Amino acid sequence: MALIHISFSRLFLPIIVLVLAINGKAAHAAVESHFCAQAAPGEEKILCNTLVNGAPTWEAAFTNVVQEYNKQVAPIKPLITNLAKTLPASLQSESKDSIAQSCNESLGLFNDSIANILKSLKTGNKLLSLDSEIAASFSGLSDCTDGLQEFNINSAQIQNIVDLARKYADISAVVAHTKPN
Repeated sequence: MALIHISFSRLFLPIIVLVLAINGKAAHAAVESHFCAQAAPGEEKILCNTLVNGAPTWEAAFTNVVQEYNKQVAPIKPLITNLAKTLPASLQSESKDSIAQSCNESLGLFNDSIANILKSLKTGNKLLSLDSEIAASFSGLSDCTDGLQEFNINSAQIQNIVDLARKYADISAVVAHTKPN
């Protein structure tokens, strides 16, 4: 009889572990942040919930997202700073200068927009349009890649960061739209 009891336990042990694992995942999925309710299902929603990181208030949630957005874009800064040195030698000097200046201005626009957003969160500035600032932050970065493409310059590193920035800008907008009145 003891032998049957042991095999019975061994049979149900994996089932019990599986049920507990499923319940754990179900409980985790149920803890999605309401700040991410409008995020697209899948990767965007998962990333949004990860960035919000259980923040209890809109200000904390939005700050988490914007700060991470800024961190993800940080690697573009040295690439843009040194861009003129990496442009093709066949490109005219004026064109190199124009591209480098445009990308530096784009980076400046991004930095200004992020600074404005973070400052408005600290000061409670209700006049700042978060949508406009988020759009401006991303627009500046995409202007740089548009300029590179105009001259048929492939900068995969910059493009990859800008593509990632689009995801973070989108998530920033999703969380911004949950701001209580």
